[in-house]
Amino acid sequence: MSNRAFALKRQAKHLLRRRDVHITRWSSTVRARRVSILSALSIAQLIDVGANEGQYAEDIRDAGYSGRIISCEPVEQPFRILERAATGDGLWVCRQVALGASHGEAEIAVAGLTVFSSLLSPTAEMLALDPRSAGVTVERVPVVTLDELASELCDEQPLGVKIDAQGAERQILMGGAKTLERSAYIELELSPRPLYEGEATMSEMIDRLSDLGYVLGLVENIASDVRVGRALQVNGIFVRA
Repeated sequence: MSNRAFALKRQAKHLLRRRDVHITRWSSTVRARRVSILSALSIAQLIDVGANEGQYAEDIRDAGYSGRIISCEPVEQPFRILERAATGDGLWVCRQVALGASHGEAEIAVAGLTVFSSLLSPTAEMLALDPRSAGVTVERVPVVTLDELASELCDEQPLGVKIDAQGAERQILMGGAKTLERSAYIELELSPRPLYEGEATMSEMIDRLSDLGYVLGLVENIASDVRVGRALQVNGIFVRA
């Protein structure tokens, strides 16, 4: 590359940064690497816990994942949108249910922004991060365990699990011992400090999954304090060691 071309490239990068834009290779993105991991592990079915309106499932489809998806969302309004999103995709199944440590029913606080809806209460730090995480209504929802769901809907093909449960990840893992034994891929949210009351910390979750034979394979920043640049929550993708 000539000096002039190099200077023009640096200038273009500088102009993009000033507009908060960064261009990178597709293969280096988290989206591409996630699907590469799923493909390398031959994951043929993926349980999508906390599906909300289907954003995650649509994203991995767009990125190239072609296996079966089982999406679970307990809140009425986003579940209806989820069902519509899955229309026409014969390998995308939806269930209106919450997952937890045991079978039963529970009250879920439906947040102003429904993606924040949780069986747990947001901490003061979470409310400061986004006031829309506060509950505005309450719905009573059925709760099943991860093991019950997998037993009903999954076959013997390689299995992966994604959990986005706004702080309730530990409880869901407690109800999924058998599923975790056979899964090759686990993806879940990790918080250095709890953003929901009773949420396990990132270090606790990493230790727990390590004890189960998983190693952290990919990390994605999903929430940060832009004032200081500190990560508040990340997505962790774990694979069998």
